[in-house]
Amino acid sequence: MRNKQIWGGALGLIAFIVFYMIPAAEPFTPRAFVGIGCLVTAVIWILFEVVPDYVAAMAMSVAFVLTGSATVEVAFAQFSSTTIWIVVGALILGTAASESGLLKRVALYLMKILPATYGGQCMALLISGILISPLIPSTSAKATVMAPITKTTGEALGLKAHSKGALGLFMAFFTGYISSANGYLSGSFISYALAGLMPDGYEISWGNWFFYGLPFLIISTMLMTVVILKFWKPKEKSCIPKDVIDTQFANMGPLSWKEKLTAAVMAGCLFLWMMERTWNIPASMVACAGALIVMTAGICDKKSFRSKIPWEGIIFIGCFVGVTNVFDSLKINAAISELIGDQLNGVVGNPYILVIFLCLVTFALRMLIVSMAACTTLTTVLLMPLCIIGGIHPFILIFVGYAAGNIWIFSYQNSSMILSLTATDHQMVTHKDLISASVFNMFFCVAACMACVPVWQMLGLC
Repeated sequence: MRNKQIWGGALGLIAFIVFYMIPAAEPFTPRAFVGIGCLVTAVIWILFEVVPDYVAAMAMSVAFVLTGSATVEVAFAQFSSTTIWIVVGALILGTAASESGLLKRVALYLMKILPATYGGQCMALLISGILISPLIPSTSAKATVMAPITKTTGEALGLKAHSKGALGLFMAFFTGYISSANGYLSGSFISYALAGLMPDGYEISWGNWFFYGLPFLIISTMLMTVVILKFWKPKEKSCIPKDVIDTQFANMGPLSWKEKLTAAVMAGCLFLWMMERTWNIPASMVACAGALIVMTAGICDKKSFRSKIPWEGIIFIGCFVGVTNVFDSLKINAAISELIGDQLNGVVGNPYILVIFLCLVTFALRMLIVSMAACTTLTTVLLMPLCIIGGIHPFILIFVGYAAGNIWIFSYQNSSMILSLTATDHQMVTHKDLISASVFNMFFCVAACMACVPVWQMLGLC
């Protein structure tokens, strides 16, 4: 064990002991102080990588129960909620799309029909990613399949490794397939986890999420596209020989029955998710029904079910998102509102200031907290009661936090970026090459969120 882990483990235990031993200060109860201590310990352990994040989250939930801060039913409530089951079902569907070859075929088809130039292939990656994102909630699957294809495309274009052109093409892939995921409830399992934080009366459907987040998706994608096509465009003209993509596409053979069935199931699920509020069909059961079909058909077989589904992420989400249930039962949210409500009234009372504040706080926290879900959950739990009192819909909290959390200034910050670079063997671009892209992305995030405020005001969200 490294010194960092030893010191982090000790610091977490000391923090728990302090919260457990010291008298509770008004307006918090003694049980609330202990509950906060459990959360603080888990965050410290995640920060110092004492144990994997899902282990820390599970330890936190167990500590809630053993210390009397919450019952088993409250601490582990998320495991019987719709959140977990829609995540499980959606991840199985994403695995089926990857395993069947459907994801690769759609991407190659768009790359085939669009111009074989740098600009044409960048647009192919952007467009295909945006179209595929709502169908596949696993950013890991999208990164694993598409990053190598992007690398091969760059080589066919004659782009030199670590050049501006290579950076632009890589960012076209990342923007389309990874960054656009926050524009759809079904774009990432993190979206489902964050939607599970919504209190009664503020539930978010697939259509709500898409409609509310569409302005951000359009503006942020357009801004990054301008940079990709103007600032990172290679000086020399480059074009892929026609037979390169044709050969890749031909090698896949005719559309298989697995691809056809997967496409039909995913299209059906997407349609039913969109009609959730109209027909009152639970999105979680739609996802599970779709998952049952692809598993019964053997598209997602036992081996894939065991190895391709990130079960550790599901445990993490179920435990960490459960903090909201525990805090509600301990009346911690009400205590936080009473304690710091006056100081933050100016922030919460102005949606423009709130958006900037959320972005900056998230940027700062992401320097310390590796998990995007944990970071957004923390800010949401702490600020949600204040925002509701101030007339701000909690969706704004989770959406802005999720969007701002997509940074990679430091190499450890973004798991999707790490996986994408690993899938290309770091031979196309490196993390150092991508730091400038993260800076652009952070500025575009703030600008796009600010531009969304008038739309959110018209929709009654703030």
